[in-house]
Amino acid sequence: MVSRGELIEHFGSDGVATASEIKGLRSTSAATDLELLRTVGIPLHVDRILSLESGTPEAFSVFPVSTTDGDLDLLVLGSPSIKSAMRYLLDTKDGYVVLLDLESQQPALEVVNESLSNFMEYVYRIARYQSFRENVAENGVAIADYKELLSTYLVSMDSFAFAKTTNWWSMVFDRVL
Repeated sequence: MVSRGELIEHFGSDGVATASEIKGLRSTSAATDLELLRTVGIPLHVDRILSLESGTPEAFSVFPVSTTDGDLDLLVLGSPSIKSAMRYLLDTKDGYVVLLDLESQQPALEVVNESLSNFMEYVYRIARYQSFRENVAENGVAIADYKELLSTYLVSMDSFAFAKTTNWWSMVFDRVL
């Protein structure tokens, strides 16, 4: 699990946001996850992966939804990019991180990671890969090796995230990285 120190070392102290106060949660079983957001934080921006500056609804705001199973509070974690209508959300009942397209005619929650700590680790490790790739741009073999090791590591943490080629992280690895 990524630490606050690792985030600050990579992104700088101004590049990590924490959720000092989260208002509007009706109930939650994700107290540990909320504590992670308060103490460890999350990067403000990872190119083409995460942005906390994406408009409404804002990061760390509560996004209430009604489902066939009842009401659910989702906590906004950000979006894949500044201009994206998609939002990463923390399911405060079950602890999953999900993705929702706010402009979809038939909105559906797609599970991205099985936990917030896994999501944070994915984002951090991908950001480190992006930095490595920029620093050794001329060494295609090293980049391919790193990407393979990264994929293996992330699958070992949260195999669900790569279970199908249509899952979010599978598509990120195929199309963005």
